[in-house]
Amino acid sequence: MDKYRHILLATDFSEHAERAAERAKELADLYQARLTLLHAVEDLVLYDEFYDPVIPDRLEVDQERLNRGHEMLVKLAERIGAKEAHSEARLGYPKAVILEYAEEQKVDLIVVGSHGHRGLARLLGSTARALVNDAPCDVLRVRLPG
Repeated sequence: MDKYRHILLATDFSEHAERAAERAKELADLYQARLTLLHAVEDLVLYDEFYDPVIPDRLEVDQERLNRGHEMLVKLAERIGAKEAHSEARLGYPKAVILEYAEEQKVDLIVVGSHGHRGLARLLGSTARALVNDAPCDVLRVRLPG
């Protein structure tokens, strides 16, 4: 069996994702693999009273949200002792962002928390479940103990 060379932590900063981050760091150390932390900033579309998308300030808002996501990734990397890890925030639907990144970067393993903090995800099917079914590589869903 080949060892993992590039491990991707996909995080939404929930409690489950925090535990997944710790596990991703453990595995990266064990396999001496490169570790990347990725956060998908979901696209926000605002509508006015006529249901027309409001775009003008959106680019600034998106950039602010991407910057905030990256700051949170850097702090997460520090908490788990992975300051050398690459951190990236991308705009888009989480499943699509994660799968695209994994394919682009030839990721061997995606590590994700088993549940996010979005209630709607439970109704539509979680990102973690979708990744298990569609990822081009191994996926580890990490649960909270207990």
